[in-house]
Amino acid sequence: MIDCLSRLFLFDEAQKLIDNYEKTHKPQLIMYMSLLSGARNNRNRHLSEKVYDRMKDLFPNEKQHLVSGAVLVSNVYSSFGEHQLATSFRSSQIKELRTSVTKGLSWTQINDEIVPSEN
Repeated sequence: MIDCLSRLFLFDEAQKLIDNYEKTHKPQLIMYMSLLSGARNNRNRHLSEKVYDRMKDLFPNEKQHLVSGAVLVSNVYSSFGEHQLATSFRSSQIKELRTSVTKGLSWTQINDEIVPSEN
C-alpha cells in the first residue's frame, strides 16, 4: 500500500500509514524504500533526504539497502543538475557505510549475438 500511495505522490497518506503501522509493529525497510523511491520519482529532495536519514537511524545494519537509498537520493540531486553534490553524497555514504557497490550489468542482442555491457 505504501508503494501505491508513493507512486501516486500521496506522501502524507503513506507516512500516516507507516506511522499507524509502527504503533503496533516494528519498522519495515521495504516501506521506507517504497517511500524513498516515490520521493525520487517526484524529485522531492526534502522528503528523499528525510526518509534516507530515517532509514539510517532505523536500519543501520542494512548496508546494501542503505547504499541503494543513497543512490536514490543522489539521483534526486542529479535531477536538479547538482551532479557534483550527487557524486560526493553517493561516495561519502558508501565510505561511511563501509561497503562496496556492485556494478550493474545488462545485455544487448545485436545481430543474434548477446553482448554484455557494464553500467
